[in-house]
This record gives sequence, structure tokens and C-alpha cells, in this order.
Amino acid sequence: MKKIFVMMALMAMTLTVSAQQRKAPVKKAAGAAAKKAPAKAAGDNVLTINVGGTKFNMIKVQGGTFKMGCDPEAVKEAYFQEGPVHQVTLSTYYIAETEVTQELWTVIMGALSEEKKLGFKFMGDNYPMHDVMYTEVQEFIKGLNMVKSDYEFRLPTEAEWEFAARGGVKSKGTKYSGSNDVKAVGWTKETCGDDFSDTSAPNWGLHEVKTKAPNELGLYDMTGNVREWTADVFGQYEAGAQTNPKGPAAKNDDPGYVIRGGGWDEEAAKCRVTYREGYWSTGYSHDTGFRLVCTKK
Repeated sequence: MKKIFVMMALMAMTLTVSAQQRKAPVKKAAGAAAKKAPAKAAGDNVLTINVGGTKFNMIKVQGGTFKMGCDPEAVKEAYFQEGPVHQVTLSTYYIAETEVTQELWTVIMGALSEEKKLGFKFMGDNYPMHDVMYTEVQEFIKGLNMVKSDYEFRLPTEAEWEFAARGGVKSKGTKYSGSNDVKAVGWTKETCGDDFSDTSAPNWGLHEVKTKAPNELGLYDMTGNVREWTADVFGQYEAGAQTNPKGPAAKNDDPGYVIRGGGWDEEAAKCRVTYREGYWSTGYSHDTGFRLVCTKK
């Protein structure tokens, strides 16, 4: 799928936009299958959520301080929007072990429409949900929060996403999430084939979650497979130290939101833990999905 790159003059940043954009309304959330179920702690560091018989794990990320971003003048692969490097302090939170799967999506949003089954849309329960707009993701989260217990689900802030991808307080400082070898931890161009149009490549396409090695926190697929929406509006980093940052304020009705982690058809340089892009909230593509964060009320 082609992506159209649009220059945002105000921020001098790049926002990628899918060639196919829709304005159709999203489904109403919370179908009959999504019955209220409590969250159950599976040890101190793992929270197991059961929704309509579908279980998924949220991994505890102990709060801490880290250097966010990458210096584009010091690292050859880095892009200008990755800097400046700045200090960030985060409180403790839980982040999903994997991206939201197609199984969990259908439990909350109901059976996928015929439109959603076309092309890349539906491949199997354990594949990450993709081809979803930011606005659709918000409808899903709204539905999930209707059936949750004592935790509030949302998208991660950009800082929360990067800290978790780095391995949190257990970080070993690797280029990708969990390793310096992209093939060990991510489905990217290097592991799926060199050309998006070459469907004959042995590993071409989207893959089930948890088929590569996890990072230091036990998180899967934060490198490659699908790029992931975050809650933050895309903009230039501030140089000063910050605590629990939430990104810049939206300046219009359809701002670009940050996506992270790279996709299965992108080169390794765009799958590093510091790489960032902006994507219109009404845009969607075959390699863009999301994962959840939750905090206790």
C-alpha cells in the first residue's frame, strides 16, 4: 500500500497518510460477548484481564527516569524528529504484553464487517488488529472500559511507549526492543522480504503476535509487525526535563498522532526504539495497529 508523505509546515515534521482514508462511522462498542469480567493479578508484575473469555496480559512497568530520543547528529540512522534527547521521569503503569489482537478487537467491537474482512483486515485471532484509524481505536478503548474492573485502559503516551520498548528500568540499551539483532525480535523488511509487492517472499506479510523474542520486560513485537498508535500529538520534542509528559496540544480538528515501532514492510532503521512518525487520525494502513496501557483508578 502506498503511503503519501505530507509536510506539516508548522512543525516542519513529516506526517504519513494512507492512500485510503475513510470517513465512515465506526461500530458501536461493547457487544453481547463482552460481558463484565474482573481483572485478576497473575503475580506482582503481570495483570491478566479476562473479557468475554478472551484473556490478555498487562505487564507492570516500574516507574523510572530515562533519556528519551536519539541525537540525529550523533547517530547515522537517526531522523531529525528523534531529537533532542531529553530526560523523562515516568510513574509506574501497565502495558500490554502484545498488540491488541483481532480476537480481542472482535470481542469488544463485534464481528468484523465485510469491509474489514477484505485484504489485510482479518487473518486470525492471534494476529494483531490493523487497518484501524485512531478514531476507531478510541471507540474500542471506550468499549473495553465499559467492561473493565478497577483499571482504566488507554493508549500509551509516547514516553510510556519508548520507556517500555527500551526495557524500562531493566533496559540493556539495545537498538531494537530487546536486542541489537532486528531479526531476533521483529518482523521487518529484513525478515519478511525486501519488497512489499513481492508476495512470494517466504515470510511476507503480517505475523501472529509472540512469534519473536520478547524484550527485557517480557513485551513482544515492539519492533516491527505493526506500527503502534500512541496518545500523543506529533510535534517537536522539548529539550527540558519532563515528568509524565503527554505531548503537545492539538492545534486543529485532525492533528497527527505519533506512531511507533515500525511495521513488517519497513526497514530496520524505522523499527528502532527511538524512531517516530506522525499519522493522521483518519488514516489507516495494513501495518498500523496498537497496544494498550492501563492504570489503576
